[in-house]
Amino acid sequence: RDLHSFPTRRSSDLWARYYHWRGDDKEAKLYLEKCLASDGDNQEALELKEGLVPDHTIELRIAYEGDTLPGTTPGAIEELAATYFNRKGDIGLDFFHMDRFGEGGSRGGLRFNRKLGGRTSVQGAFLFGGGGDIVPKQDLNLGMSGTVAHGWELGADYRHLAFRTLTVDAAIGNLDYYFEKPIWIVTSVAANRIAGVTTPGFLLRFNARVRRNLTMNIGYGYGTEVYQLALPTEFGSFRRDNYISGVTLALTKKTRVEATYTLARRSTGTFENMFLVALVRTL
Repeated sequence: RDLHSFPTRRSSDLWARYYHWRGDDKEAKLYLEKCLASDGDNQEALELKEGLVPDHTIELRIAYEGDTLPGTTPGAIEELAATYFNRKGDIGLDFFHMDRFGEGGSRGGLRFNRKLGGRTSVQGAFLFGGGGDIVPKQDLNLGMSGTVAHGWELGADYRHLAFRTLTVDAAIGNLDYYFEKPIWIVTSVAANRIAGVTTPGFLLRFNARVRRNLTMNIGYGYGTEVYQLALPTEFGSFRRDNYISGVTLALTKKTRVEATYTLARRSTGTFENMFLVALVRTL
């Protein structure tokens, strides 16, 4: 349904929830004010109002990611991040220390998201640091996204990864749909150009809030990985299928835990297990 066609109290309630689930609490607050102005006892609207992000807030995040792959040493990524949010967007600082398959390095950088009006936003991330053939020395991302119809959000991104002797350039398109209930589907397709060869990638993830403090997601993705072999001109490539599941549990109003598990199956017959655990605290 196009809820613009229903200028009722219920319409304002639904629009407020829609904007809240897509992370735009500024617009959600405007529709909540309309809803509560006509029905100050609306329990759903009052509960949603309690969950809105304040106009100005800071969020701290600490995370650990591990992975295992037969024939190699276990990998690990430690992350520290701080993000400042306001009604026009957010800006954050990130630090990562990575140790993957015997190769280590640290990276840090800046990321931002800026709203341009009520329907469009621009976002970017810039990470630099030590790296090699597996850990990238540079990870740059720039893109735009916007609401194209009720529930539908379209985005496009460009990503550049620089390794010791290899670069990856990716063009990524995103299409997400937000239901009236706290359910949303995220999809992305990518064209990755590596050493003069373009390979496709795809990701689909289903998200749902099953309880007031619990959100779950499952997903599937596939693509092609390219690893440098003995010489800069020799490469090995294989298909990779990813099976993803995750949960976000709100412990309190200002603290939540995120956990994700991914099973990657390569066309070579090997399996990689990856998990991520994060603690997020809003100040």
